Amino acid sequence: MKKPGRLPLVLLAMISLALTATAQVEYAIVISVDGLGGTYLSNLLARTDNAYPLPNFRRLRNEGASTLSAHIDNDNYETLPNHVSIVTARPQFMGTHGHNWTSNGDPAVGQTIHSVKGSYVASVFDVAHDNGLRTGMYANKTKFSLFDTNTSYRGGGSYNAVYGAPDTRGVNNGRDKIDDVYINTALGGILVNTFIARQKTDPMQYAFLHINEPDSYGHSTGWGSAAWCRQVTNVDLMLGKILKLVEQDVPAMTGRTAIILTADHGNQDNPRTGAERYSVPFFVWGPGVAAGVDLYALNADRRQMAPSYPMRTYDGVQPIRNAEANNVALQLLGLEPIPGSTFDVAQDLRVTNLAPIADASATAAMVISPDGANVSVILDGSRSSDPDGDLLQYTWYEAANPTPVAHGVLAVVPLPVGVHELMLVAEDGMLEATHAVTVEVLTAGQAAERLAAAAEAGLSRARPLLATISAAVASIDRNNPVSAINQLLAFQSQVGAQVTPLDPVLADDLLRQAQQIVDVLSRGAANPSGRPHARFTGVSPLHGGGVHVQFSSEPGRIHILEATTNLADWEMIGVAVDHGDGTFDFEDAHAARFANRFYRIVSLAE
Repeated sequence: MKKPGRLPLVLLAMISLALTATAQVEYAIVISVDGLGGTYLSNLLARTDNAYPLPNFRRLRNEGASTLSAHIDNDNYETLPNHVSIVTARPQFMGTHGHNWTSNGDPAVGQTIHSVKGSYVASVFDVAHDNGLRTGMYANKTKFSLFDTNTSYRGGGSYNAVYGAPDTRGVNNGRDKIDDVYINTALGGILVNTFIARQKTDPMQYAFLHINEPDSYGHSTGWGSAAWCRQVTNVDLMLGKILKLVEQDVPAMTGRTAIILTADHGNQDNPRTGAERYSVPFFVWGPGVAAGVDLYALNADRRQMAPSYPMRTYDGVQPIRNAEANNVALQLLGLEPIPGSTFDVAQDLRVTNLAPIADASATAAMVISPDGANVSVILDGSRSSDPDGDLLQYTWYEAANPTPVAHGVLAVVPLPVGVHELMLVAEDGMLEATHAVTVEVLTAGQAAERLAAAAEAGLSRARPLLATISAAVASIDRNNPVSAINQLLAFQSQVGAQVTPLDPVLADDLLRQAQQIVDVLSRGAANPSGRPHARFTGVSPLHGGGVHVQFSSEPGRIHILEATTNLADWEMIGVAVDHGDGTFDFEDAHAARFANRFYRIVSLAE
C-alpha cells in the first residue's frame, strides 16, 4: 500500500482581494418602519394564536436573510438623526466620519445636513441618482423634508436641486438627487398606496419608504399594546401590497427587485431593557438572497450580536446595524458604497448564499493495485467551487454507507480490488451539493487484460501485440514484475512502430495504458529509496489573489500539496500537475483568503 512521504515546506505571503460590487437586482426598495422594535416583533412572530397575523413578515423571514437583533446607531434613538444615519450610512458622532445631525424636529429653510456638518454628506440618493437610476423618497413625517422639500414642507432639502452635489460621474444627471418625493403624515397606508400607484406608471429603480404607524401608536398606546400590535399587522398588509407590486403588477420588477426592511428604534418611552429600545429588525429579500437564513449565521466571521444595548463603541467586531441597509441595497444594485460612509462601507454584509458546486471528476476512474491488495486512492474534489466564494467542507461516502470514508477536498483512502461507488458532499455551512463518481480498482493483470482488449478492438491485425501482452500477463501471474515490465516496454515499442503511423490517437491511448501498468509494477525503481527528491523552484502570485507553486521531482510520481496557517493543522488541497520532465506545478486559487500560508509536498511513495 502506498504511504505518503513528507517533503519540504515554504512560507508564502498572501495578497488581499478587494470586494467588487456585482449587480443582483435592478430595483431596490428600502423600508424603514418607524418604531418597529425587534424584541416586540419577535414576540409577535412567536405567537401561535394568529391574533395578529403577519404572513408577509414571515415571508420576508422565510424567503430571505434576516435578524430581529440588528442595532441602531449608538445612543441615537431619535427618528430624524437615526434616519440620517440610515440614508448616509454614517454614525451620528465619529469625528470626520459622523454626520453630526442632532435635531429631531422640522428643519429650517436653508438648514441642511451639510450646513450642520460643515461639509457635504453624501447619501444613498447621490450614488443611485449619479449612476443614472430614478430615485424616490416616501415619508410619513414632515421632518423628512430635511432630505428633500415637498409641497408645504420647505425646510431642509439636503439633496434637492439647490443643495445636492454636482454629478461628476459620466452623464450629468443634475444636482437633484431625489426624483420623486412624497411626504404625507396621514396613516392607514396612504403613503404605500401612493408609492405603488406611481411605481406602476413611472418606476423608480431605488426607493426609500418611511412608514410611521408603529411609532405613532407606540407613543399613544404603548409599545406591545393591542393597538400597537394591530398597527404592525397593518404594516404587514402594506408589505403584502408591495410584494404584489414587485411580483405581479410591474413585470419589469418581477425577479429583479430586492426589499430591505429595518427600523429606526424600538420603545422610546419606557423600555424595560436596552434591547427594547435599540434592537430592530433587518430583513433582506430578493433574487439570490439566502432563504430562511439568520444574518448573523451568514456573517459569523464578520458580525456578532451586540453584547449589550446600547453599544458604546465602534471598535472590534460590530453587530449588524440598521444603517447598513443602503450600502447593502447599493451592492445588490451593483453600485459602489456611499462616499464617506462607515456602516458596511466594505459592502461585506453577506445576504446572498448560492449553493456550492460539488465536482469529484478529478478523481481517477481507474487505479491499479500492483499486488492485488488494497491500494491508496486519491479522492479529489478540488474542482468543486462556491459561487459566493465560501470555504467548503468536504465529506466522502461510499455506496449507501452513512459513515463517511474521508473528509477534506483531497483524501487518500485504501480501497480493495473492485468497483466502488463514491459520493462527494460539499457544504458551505448552509447548503450542500453532491457528486457521484465510480472508481475501479484493478489488479495489474486485469489492467493488462484490459489493454489487450483495447488493442484487439482498435486493430485489425493485433496478434503480435496481443502475444506480447499475454507474455506480460503471464509474468505478472508468476509474480515476476521485472519480466512483465520488459514485455510492456516491448509492447510500447511495437505500438510506436506499427500503430502510431496509422492511428496516432489509438497509439497514444495504448501507450498511456501500458505506462500506467509499468509505473505501478516498477514501484519507484528510478528512486529505490522510495523518497523522491523534490524542491520548490518558484512561487508567484496569480491574477485574482491565487498563488502558483512550482517544484521539481522525479517524473511519474503523484505529489499532493498540503497547506496550513499555523504549521500544526495541515490540509490536503490538491494534486500537482506532472509535466513529465521533472517539473510540477499547482495553483492555489484560495490563497488570498489567508493572511499567510505554508505549503508542503506529500508524495505517494511505495
